[in-house]
Amino acid sequence: MKTRRKKRWIGWLVLGVIVLALAVTVIVAVLRIARRANEQWRDQFRTGVVELIVFAETVEITGNLMPIDARDLAFPIAGRAAAVSVEVGSPVVPGGVVARLDDRKARYELATVEKQLQQKRLSGSSREIQILELQREIAAQAVQDHVLRSPINGSVSAVDIRLNDFVSAGRRIARVIDDSSFKARVQVDELDSPKVQAGQPVRFVFDALPELAVTGSVLSLAIEARVTSTGLAVRDAEVLIEDPPDELLTGYSFTGQILLGREEAVLAVPEEAVFNQGGETFVFLPPVNGGAPQQQIVEAIVLDSDRIRILSGLSEGQEILIPLYSGDTGNRLSAKGLLRTLNQRSKIPLLRGE
Repeated sequence: MKTRRKKRWIGWLVLGVIVLALAVTVIVAVLRIARRANEQWRDQFRTGVVELIVFAETVEITGNLMPIDARDLAFPIAGRAAAVSVEVGSPVVPGGVVARLDDRKARYELATVEKQLQQKRLSGSSREIQILELQREIAAQAVQDHVLRSPINGSVSAVDIRLNDFVSAGRRIARVIDDSSFKARVQVDELDSPKVQAGQPVRFVFDALPELAVTGSVLSLAIEARVTSTGLAVRDAEVLIEDPPDELLTGYSFTGQILLGREEAVLAVPEEAVFNQGGETFVFLPPVNGGAPQQQIVEAIVLDSDRIRILSGLSEGQEILIPLYSGDTGNRLSAKGLLRTLNQRSKIPLLRGE
């Protein structure tokens, strides 16, 4: 009898152990499934933070640098080069001689007229004197036309003549540039042009010198708009860089921003982190102590093409969730899909704002 009772007790003990083990296994499995469900959002999101950035509304521009002034120099008459006084890189001042043509004939004609004028002043009529004075002016101008002078301060950037070359009237023989300042012509879209005014600051970034940051200003804005070859209506503007660094050269390409207002510190998040549904704008916050992501209502406006400005509802450094998708909005998971049970993903992604 005792042996039978002992065997029965052992049987119950073994059964209890088996049941307990099964219960523990089930509990562990359930907890594992729940944890997997609660953390499934990690497959759909990455975490980010709310940033405090310095921002000002801007208009994007592109262009190439030009000297503040540039002149192509040519003789008004034809002749043979008797002297070339400059070379590429030579500094010039207003009135500085660049080149001379052989002017012997012109100087002879001027001397002849002056001699005749002296004689007529002694015995000629007033009419004869007037005619000779006019001839002297013409002859003196002809002598001056044999000398090519720079009209501006600057440097010689090209010389297209050599000693004894024959040059025709109007043919460029040198180019002088004033690169003490730079300007550039840029296009401003018709939608942005009402906000652009002369004097507004401009930030420049140069393709050839990406580490160099230069500030300039808007010099002028055309009073008429025009239509480009692609059908866009634009207004041409000129921007100015005064006292540029030595590294900058004429022709360098740049991208830039016209600053339309004062810079200010604002809160910003990536554009794809913000949702709008049912008239409410919100972001998702990481779960607290497990569970699903938390929906946080915010006040927000568009900052630029990539970022949203947060007016209220979030603080600097706060963690947010950013979807792990890319491409068009047709592939984005909607707020409705995100709020479904996390162990079952949305089968049909919905457009944001639905």
